[in-house]
Formats: sequence, structure tokens, C-alpha cells
Amino acid sequence: LLANHLENALATLDIPEVFSTAETGATSRCAKFILDCLVKIPIRLCVAVMRQVFLEPFSRVVGQAISRELLLQASKSCDRYRNTLHVLGIQLGITEWVKDFHIELEPPKHLTVKTEIKKHKAADETSTNASSISLISEEEEEECEEESEDDEYVVTSESESEDEVIVVSSDDEEEEEQVKFVLAAEVKDSSHPVIKMEKVDEEPSVETKPEEVQEKSIVKSETELELGDTCTERESFCRAVVEKIRKEEFGVGVHLNEEGQKLMDVHQSRLGRSLERLSKELYSKDTHFVLELIQNADDNCYPENEEMKPALVFVVEKTTVYLLNNECGFEEENIKAICDIGRSTKGRHVYGYIGQKGIGFKSVFKVSDCPAIHSNGFHIYFDKNSGPLGYILPHWLDDEIFVDLSGTGLDKGSWTTTIILPLKSESYQTRNLFHDVHPSLLLFLHRLRSVTVVDKVEGKVLSMVRKDLRNNILEVQYGDKADRWFVVKKTLRATNIKENVESTELALAFKTKLEGRGLGFKVQPEKQPVFAFLPLRSFGFRFIVQGDFDIPSSREDVDRDSPWNQWLRSEIPLLFLEAMETFTAHPDFKGLEGVCQFLNFVPLPDEILDFFKPVAGQIIQLLKSKPILPTKKDKDGSIEYRLPSQTAVPFDHLIEEVITSEMLSKHLNLSYLHPLVHSSVPATLLAVLGVHRLSSSDVIAVTKAVAKELEQSSSKCNAFSLKNIAKLLVCCYRSLEQEYNMSDHILEELKLVPIIPLVDGRILSVKDQAVFFPLDESQGAKKGVQELYKDLSIVNPFMLECLDPLQNSQVRDLLKKLDVHQLEPEKVIFEH
Repeated sequence: LLANHLENALATLDIPEVFSTAETGATSRCAKFILDCLVKIPIRLCVAVMRQVFLEPFSRVVGQAISRELLLQASKSCDRYRNTLHVLGIQLGITEWVKDFHIELEPPKHLTVKTEIKKHKAADETSTNASSISLISEEEEEECEEESEDDEYVVTSESESEDEVIVVSSDDEEEEEQVKFVLAAEVKDSSHPVIKMEKVDEEPSVETKPEEVQEKSIVKSETELELGDTCTERESFCRAVVEKIRKEEFGVGVHLNEEGQKLMDVHQSRLGRSLERLSKELYSKDTHFVLELIQNADDNCYPENEEMKPALVFVVEKTTVYLLNNECGFEEENIKAICDIGRSTKGRHVYGYIGQKGIGFKSVFKVSDCPAIHSNGFHIYFDKNSGPLGYILPHWLDDEIFVDLSGTGLDKGSWTTTIILPLKSESYQTRNLFHDVHPSLLLFLHRLRSVTVVDKVEGKVLSMVRKDLRNNILEVQYGDKADRWFVVKKTLRATNIKENVESTELALAFKTKLEGRGLGFKVQPEKQPVFAFLPLRSFGFRFIVQGDFDIPSSREDVDRDSPWNQWLRSEIPLLFLEAMETFTAHPDFKGLEGVCQFLNFVPLPDEILDFFKPVAGQIIQLLKSKPILPTKKDKDGSIEYRLPSQTAVPFDHLIEEVITSEMLSKHLNLSYLHPLVHSSVPATLLAVLGVHRLSSSDVIAVTKAVAKELEQSSSKCNAFSLKNIAKLLVCCYRSLEQEYNMSDHILEELKLVPIIPLVDGRILSVKDQAVFFPLDESQGAKKGVQELYKDLSIVNPFMLECLDPLQNSQVRDLLKKLDVHQLEPEKVIFEH
């Protein structure tokens, strides 16, 4: 109702018929009207109704291709509009808005410059803000305005020319009523260096010259690095790296005058609030930090040692979680990446796009305020409460903490990296922290082969180990159980889809039953999630789909508007068909076991949801065109594979007995589906694939053909033929019950078929002349009855009693429906 109302309201505006991304007056009013609605609606409600109530009606009015771009262009007139679109883009996976967010989020390259900050007196200079992100409330904006006192500051740069001036205004133009994202205008001109500094404990010197600041900071750093003899050379180097990051990236030790320090404090506060928002809001579940740490561990480098498999251990205590990893260890570039936003040491590579977010580790702040890292000589921690940049500002730790692994059976000396997460008091429910760590996530990790969770609270140890067996089979052991998965992978050429990516890998995983399997039971496999190296959510597939999908930062969906994702989705049906060919021919399966198991993985159109819904229909169409279904064995015991449309299933087992495979092939050009497949696969799937279900019209067609053969047969009235005719009539009767609405039409057709055998050896139809039932034994004892039989058309009594009682009664009931009369004086007088 809301969507229709909004579409009608937008349609009343004078919208031009031809659009471009440039706003016209009418399109601007449409877009700003929608933006005004969005900023007034609570964000959770907005996420729920955004697509149906706002995007779809707007797309129908202005066009699908440019609707999102028009909203983005209109939002640039107001920070509040733009921030709302950024949040919705991240939550809903709308590519254009997420890209705009990352453009604003990405910091410009830092240049080492000498700076002098002085008060600017000219009132007509153009003002701009250094790039920053903030999540601020109305009260915080007012505090910022009071601190800056409506002053403007100028940062003069000596890197290019002494005449170049950057004017930084601390004015906040708008006051907002609720918490929001603010992306301040980014300084786009690369000739102006960006200076990032942090407040230090000492009082800044107002008149300090740039050269003195630089020299003093260097001397201080060198002094701090003069460690005692007990410090190793490696730790000295690592400490120097951390000090360098603190100074060059955060300005620790750099002195500013009072006014410059105030300005930096304002910007750092905004950035800190934005970091807090990112770490809390991007993930709806606390346990996402576990999955992100697992992916980070999988991306690590490991020593080339066949005996020591890449492994990860979580040690869970009541107040702390420890992470142990036997990787090679952190290097300088890893430390720099973890102390930044949107920066990753993985980057874009020839095999896809994992690890571009650069915010995976930040998710630990949802459960811990003070995470620590000990790796390869680095001993650092982050303190969320130490200041606005506590999420990314490293502090050095003098003492390394050792984890107690006694009683776990784990090697104590092989762990090169330890991450320590002191839990917040509200995160003490450790038994719920690891429920997302499902054994199947090991299937698609590139390096990790083992993940262990040591729960010291409940005294349990869960170890998940992956083993690569033969012929595409992977085994995942967990506890005293083991699952086997059939995994098929395909490398796709991606040069025409995305820049700087040569190829990507798409994989499907099917849970197999190699032991204790039982065929003939229609029990379908459980539904599995879609993976982007880690599980996202279930879309209805009964197998795992793994692809390098573009995903929102929330990691709970795929970006449905991404051309990359749409291309990957289009490749799934072909890979599924390849998987079927390999699966059914797998040496571990006997006979038709592979076919019966795999057909249960075929997705039904009504089961698949959202972005992946088209995949089900595409897979069904491919399967319809391939001879994938085995037929019933012929006389020689051989099995033929035919198209689904060339196979048939009976609605009653008696039909298979009466209408033999030879008769079915001869008269209907169909073959019976193999009974094992018929009993193992759901009827709904067979119907969707186009398998023919024998109907009353099919039975009548065969009945007509049999009647013609009987006319030419010399043994049409022997006991065998009469019994087959009786069974055929039972099949006709049961087909009436299956298609009750067609019963009158079926009966009229049967009346024309000469299929009723008489006592005198003839076979005729009820349309030829009146047909009568024979008298029973008590009636037949009367004199003259046999003479009457010679003059009337009487049904052969043997046909009425040659089957079991139920079938005999069905034959008699069908003949009554066909107007076969009781042998009574009145009926004889009127009908004969």
C-alpha cells in the first residue's frame, strides 16, 4: 500500500521522459522527497522497507538504471542525506552507495611535510575540512563548535610552494537531531598534504618551529629504542616499527600550538566515533569476530612443513579468549595494516577479492576493549578507552603472556602468534560465542586444515580437522563424528568482468552418504549456506555454493546489484551439471546410488530465495535437456538413460504389471523410470523435471491399442487374456479415482472401446448393443437360463472373478458405470 501510494505521488510530478544522471528540477524534488523520508525513519525500519517502499517505486518512475545514482547525487547537497545512504548501502549491499562511502573513507596518501599552523585572519578565504568520518550527536556538535570558537585555521605547506595555503574551517554548518554518520568534505587536491596528528601528554609549545619538532621527535624515538642487553635485536626492530607507526601515522610526539591541537582533537574525536560505529554496527552477531579471525588466519603465510599442518586454536575462558596460530608470524606491513582502516596486506590479486574490507580485526572490539597481539617479536595491544583512536593506535607490551594448554593434547611450542581478547562483562556467555564455527567452513579455506575450540568453562575440546581424500572427496572430522563432502571446483576467467583479476574460483560442495546409506527413502539433504570463504546465510540450496562474492561489510548477504556477483551466479548451473556427471560416476558409489543421491540436491524453484532464485530454474532447464534419468531394466538387464520427458512413473503399481515396459514403449514411446530412483526422489522434483506421470488418457490409449490386438488374436478368450483384460479394467477404474473431474469424459471414451468379453467368445463395446451381467449361481440354477445366454450379450463370468476380491469388485463397479445391466426381466424387456 505504501509503495503504491509513493509511486502515485512521484508520478504526479512533472518527470521528463529522458533521464540522465544530472538532476532536473522534478527528479531532484523526487529524490529529495525520498531522502527526507529516509532520514526521519529509524534506521532498522528503513532497512526493512527501503527496497519495496522506496527504491522500487522510484525505479519505476525514473528508471531502474539511474534511480540509485539520482538519489546519491541528490544526497550530496546535505551530509545527513549522504550519511543515511551510506549506512543503507552497507546494510543492503547497494554497490553505488558503498563505493561512495569507501571513496570518502579511504585516506589520502601521507606526505612527510614541515608544517606551520597560524591563525587565519582573512574572512573571504575558501574553507574546507580534512577528510574524516564521524558519528556524532547534536550535543557533541555543539561542543565542537564551542571548542573551535568559529575560528578558521590555515596549514601552510612547504612541500610544493610556500605560497600554497589550506584553509581548515572548524564550523559545523548543520545541527542534527539524531546520531548519524558525517563524511566531511575530503581534500581532493593532491598538492595539499594531509597531516594526521594525535594529542600528546605534554603541553604543546606554541612557537615551536617545524625543524625543532622533527628533530626533537627523532631524538626522543631514538632514546626510547636504547633498550637493555636483555632485549633481542628482533624485539628492538619490532619496537622501532611500532614507535614509527605511532609517530608518523598518529602524530605521537609531534608538538602543535594550542589552536592546531584543538583542531586535531576535533578531527580525531570524529574519526574515533566513526571507528566505534563501524566495529559495532557492521555485524549483527557478536560471533562474526570469530569468523573474521578464522579468515585472517587462513590468509596468513605458513612454513612449508608437511608434518605441521596450518592450525588455529581458540582457548575460551570465562573472562578471556586466546587465539593461537602456527603461521610464520607478523611482519611490519601486517602491523601497519591492522593499525589502519580499509588497508589490507592481501589486496587485489589474480584469484579474486578476499580481504579487501580491512576491518575484519576491528570486529573484535564488539567483545573486547583491549585486544593484544604477540607475534614474531611484536608485542602490542589496543585500548579502546585510551582515546578516540584507541581502535587503531598500537601500544607496546613489555610482558608476553603464555597460554596454559595443559590437558588439551596440543603442542605447546608451535604457536608463533597469540591474540588475547579480554572479554567485556556483557560478553561472558562464552558458550554462545562459537556456535557459528561450523565444521563445513574448513572446506573452502585455502590453508587452514584444523580449527580447535578449547572451552575451559565447560571443560570441552572440539577439534575440527579437514582431510583431502581421493576423487574430490574431503572429510571433515569433528569430535567423534565425520562428514564427507564431494567438492567440485572450476576456475573462471574474469579478465572481462573486473580489472586486475585474471581468474576466480567457483566451488560446489555436496554432503555425501558413503556409509550406512539407505536408498528408497525420500529424505532430502539439509539446507546449506552460501559461502564467501566463510558462511553468509542460507538461500535454500541443499548444497554449499562457494564463490568470491562481493558482500556488504555485514557479511550476511551478497551484493545483488554487483555485476561480478551476477556473473558468478550465472556460472552455477553449468558447474552443477558438471558436478552431476562426476558425482554419479564416482567410484565410491555402487549402481544407481550416485544418481539417487545427487537428484536430491537439485533445487526446486520455490525453495531458492532472493538473489539466487534464478539459479533453480536454470538448473532445471539444463537437466531437462540431458539424458540423466535411468529407466527400468529391460529383458537383457541393461539400463538406458533417457530425457526426463521420455520417462514415466505410474500412479499405481498394478499399471506397471499390466502395461509392461514393452507396451509402454510401443504405444506411448515412454520408458518407466527406474524404481530405485522413483522411490528415492520427491515427486515434486520429478514433476518439475517433466517426468511423465501416467494419466487416465494414457491408460485409455493403451486399452484401445490392446483392444485392436485382441480383435486380431485367436486366443482372445482364454484365461490368460481374460485376466489381463480384467486387470486393464481395474487400471481404468483407478484412473477415474485419480482424475475425478474427468470421469465423465473417460467413461464416454471407454464405452466406444471393444474390450468387454462375452460368454459366446465375442468382444464388444457397450455402444454396440446392450450388455448384461451373468446371473449368479443361485439364479443360474433355473431352467432356461442357458438358452437365454445364447440370445443375450452376457459378460464372461470368469473375468468377473479371476482377481482378488477388491479388484473383482472394481471391475464390476466400472462395468456398471459403463451401463452394463443386471440380468433382470425388466432390463431385458427394455434394453434387448
